[in-house]
Amino acid sequence: MISLRLISTQHVSTALKGNLNKDQFLQQIGTEGNQLRSDLSGDMIETLTGFLGRAAKGGSINAALYELTDAQLVRSLVALGTKLNIVLADIINKEKSTSDRTPDKPLRYQQRRPRPSR
Repeated sequence: MISLRLISTQHVSTALKGNLNKDQFLQQIGTEGNQLRSDLSGDMIETLTGFLGRAAKGGSINAALYELTDAQLVRSLVALGTKLNIVLADIINKEKSTSDRTPDKPLRYQQRRPRPSR
């Protein structure tokens, strides 16, 4: 495990040309098609979007996700509509006050349509 982290750290440092700036790093890995994002994610993005694509053609996805912030994945999940059953945990953007949270507005993601009865 240590050697994998070391290799990733060296790769990130090289990709950022030695300027290890958190904002620049987050911007790069958040940009679809960015080489650093692609290098660090390996087959993960294609695998996840592939699962979602298959479900869109016939099936459904049951998912429990933690701190989902990737725009590409969020768009792919939202596109599934009622074929998606999801539990989200979002603690990155903890609000200072929870008084404005209501059962119909627990997260910043789009509200999905009700699932049709079977």
